[in-house]
Formats: sequence, structure tokens, C-alpha cells
Amino acid sequence: MNHPLISVILPVYNVEKHLKQCLVSISSQSYKNLEIILIIDGSKDNSFQIAKDYSLIDSRVSVYWQENTGSGPARNAGISHATGEYIAFIDPDDWIEDNYIERLLSVMVENNVDLVLSSKTENIFQREKLLKKIKSNVEEIILSNKYDVRNNYINLRNLQLLSAPTQKLFKRSIINDYQIEFPNLRRSQDIVFNYRYYDKINSLAVINYCGYQYRIEQANYALRLPVNYIDTIKYIYHDIKELHKQWGIVFDESKAVIMTNRVINAYIESMILRKLDFKFIFSDIEIVHIVKVAKTRNIYEKFMKYAIVHRLPKMIIFNIKIKRYVRRFFKVF
Repeated sequence: MNHPLISVILPVYNVEKHLKQCLVSISSQSYKNLEIILIIDGSKDNSFQIAKDYSLIDSRVSVYWQENTGSGPARNAGISHATGEYIAFIDPDDWIEDNYIERLLSVMVENNVDLVLSSKTENIFQREKLLKKIKSNVEEIILSNKYDVRNNYINLRNLQLLSAPTQKLFKRSIINDYQIEFPNLRRSQDIVFNYRYYDKINSLAVINYCGYQYRIEQANYALRLPVNYIDTIKYIYHDIKELHKQWGIVFDESKAVIMTNRVINAYIESMILRKLDFKFIFSDIEIVHIVKVAKTRNIYEKFMKYAIVHRLPKMIIFNIKIKRYVRRFFKVF
């Protein structure tokens, strides 16, 4: 195998507690031909100084500053500076195992594919204390033609392999040739970038390798969703539906909206936790339709589905209280 240059891009915002761990994990990779691009997205903490100091230790590290515009535009800026044949995205509060880059590249080159997707290890923290590690094992597959790639989009999305831009290796030529960008959304811009890229590829590989160490601060997750996030949910739903129409692939809606339904539940939870009104959901015909047709995976989703479809706000609040109780006291995530 030759040794092509790989651009590793990090969007950085207020992660001074974790940034050095992330950088050390990248610079100590067994694969050495890297350029490490940090876009400091208007950080208000010491992240910029930590990054600059680290660039003095490792000459492969480049640091750029921009006003805060979100992780999507920050990653776009990283792409504009990239010169590598391949691109990997790492979130600066996560870290990677020593052979992470080498493993993804070897799969990319040996199978001559346009995209490599890997699984991950979830590290669940509560106030910086590690509570649990969960390896997300997946079935390894190679899809070597456009039809199989497109026909498997929903399956891979439901396995959460097409959400984040991390745990993947992309070809920079495809990104540049089709001018693929992250949209200017504050949440779920990653999903949009991934399906824009996915639309242009002919082959991919999924590997059951959990070398990406994903940090989760479980208590704060629901609070991150903005009030207008419901518009983003519908935007993505329409895009994915339209892509299937363009591809000539049957859009199995009950399967296609499994993840969408999960996100709707998370959105309602975020509204309740912030004591904001969520009952306008009941009059949103499209959202109620998505919930109604979605396949449910557990008892919580079944109860939430019933409560939303039948417009029972007290039952929704009760369901979420029970869910959070179970998480807190039984450490079920």
C-alpha cells in the first residue's frame, strides 16, 4: 500500500478539557502521513492556545481561527484547507485508537471503495466520570455497485452509521468535484453532508472496528436541541424521501422514519426539560404522520407513539419521567 496524505479535520469550540487528549491520539497514529487541520470556531476558552501550542510540537498541525458559526461551517473551512487524498473528521472531545487511520485507509485502498464506515465505542460520562463503555458492533459488508449502495441507505442509517461525519473516511476528490458542503444548520448538518456525499458514490465498506472513542455527556444531550429543530427534522425527511425518488429506490416509510421518530422523541424531551410548550406538535400533520407510521423498537417508543398520535401531553411527560428515572438509577442508556 502506498502512503497517500490524509487530512484530519477538527472543528473546535470550547473543548479545552479534552482537546489535548484528542490531539495526542491523532498525532500518535501508526499512520504518519497526515495533515491535522484545526478550525477554532470562535472558542471562548483556552482551546485556541492549546491548539497553537500543540502545533509547535507537531509540524503536521495547522490552526485557523474564525468567528463562531457552528461545526458545519467550521468543517467546510477545514475542507477548503485540506490537500490530502482522503479526509477524516474527528470531534475534538473524542479520541481515536493508535491504528484508527491505518485501519480505515487499508480498507479503503484494498477494496477500492468511495466510503468507509466504521463502528465506534461509546464512552458515557457523568460529570467527567466514566460510567460505561459500549462497543457498537456492526456486520461487515462491501457494497460494490450504485444500486446496492442506494438500496442500503435506510438500513445503514438505522444502524446510526450515517449520522456523524466521524468514524468514516471520505475521498476529497468526490467532495470537491461535487462541491459537497455541510449546510448552515446548528444541528444535524452532519446527516445532510453524509447523504449529499452518499448520493455521489458507487461503493462503500462497513467494518466492525470500534477504534473511534465517542464521548457522551448523557445528562446534557436532550438540552442541545434548538426550539426550531422541528423544521430541520422535516427538512431531512423530505430530502431523504426525494433522494429515494431520484434513485428509483422504493421508500419504505415505516423503516425510513425509525431514526426520525427517535429524534422527534428527543426533541419533545428537550422541550419538556426546558419547560417549553411542546403541544404544537399535535397540530403538525407531518410530524404526527411520521410518528404514526414509524416502526417502534421498544416499550418507551410504543408509549410515546400512542401518546403523540392520541394527543395526550400528560402521558408524554410521564413517559419521559420514567425513562429518565430508569437511566439515572439503573444506568440504562
